[in-house]
Amino acid sequence: MQTRWSRLTLTLILTSALAACATMRPEECMVADWYLIGEMDAREGRTPAHLANRAKDCSEAGYPADEASWYAGWEEGLLHFCTRERGYRFGLDGQRYESTCPGALEPDFLFGYELGRQTHAADGEVERLRRRLDEADRQLRKGLEDDSLDREALDQLRREQHRASRELRAAELERAELIGRAAGHGLR
Repeated sequence: MQTRWSRLTLTLILTSALAACATMRPEECMVADWYLIGEMDAREGRTPAHLANRAKDCSEAGYPADEASWYAGWEEGLLHFCTRERGYRFGLDGQRYESTCPGALEPDFLFGYELGRQTHAADGEVERLRRRLDEADRQLRKGLEDDSLDREALDQLRREQHRASRELRAAELERAELIGRAAGHGLR
């Protein structure tokens, strides 16, 4: 029993480590649970091309890949990956979708993915505009301390601060609307 738990624990640890990288070390190939690896690859949105990288590494180490088991696990993993919720998370994390989901599952995934992708882009825009507003605030403070600036130069700094603030509010509103749409669809 101890040996079985040790092997299961080792397999789970190795599989978790494998999910983060494209290649496998010889010791990982030796104990690989190809079904579990395939399932984890699918849950991460990886395509069958990823199997080719794994199989090449293991083959070079003298361990053949069990492609049939990998594909069986991969198909099971797709059922967990190709959901609206996972699509949303995938897009929100800024990950690139590689047309992994089969036809019947893809529309639901893509709905979530597109909403997540738009929210991710809105997050980036809000952050960019916050930095711009911070810089405008800094420039205005510096300008107010600088006795050599004339009224027109200070007015220009104030207008820039106002523009940056207005654009940030608009971007925050757009982001909030996207988050609200996601919540309305049970996402978030």
